Amino acid sequence: MKNFVTDFDYPEKLSFLKVIEDMIHADCKVDQAELLYLEDFKQQLSLDENCIELAQSLNKKECIKILKNMPTNKKEVVYEKLIEIANIDNEFHPSEEVLILNLCQLIDFKPVALL
Repeated sequence: MKNFVTDFDYPEKLSFLKVIEDMIHADCKVDQAELLYLEDFKQQLSLDENCIELAQSLNKKECIKILKNMPTNKKEVVYEKLIEIANIDNEFHPSEEVLILNLCQLIDFKPVALL
């Protein structure tokens, strides 16, 4: 996959970060590997701690609207990253699967390969 960082504008990055954060907390436990993934992810997107606060305060409806308006190739990147983070602790929790499937439905994205 090519470097996706330059492909996302700032609102998309914040929305992307918000869903990654939601995924980390989806199974009600935060693994060290997930925190390391989040730090690396923030660096890839060139986001700092202030951006995390902005992403967390982003209205869920606005976040969904931003993600829904993205082209399919960007939605694919979001989907792939969510799968990565869901599997990083070697446990794909049912709540993580539900989050991914619901998000895909809300943003009108049909993955080529389902979970």
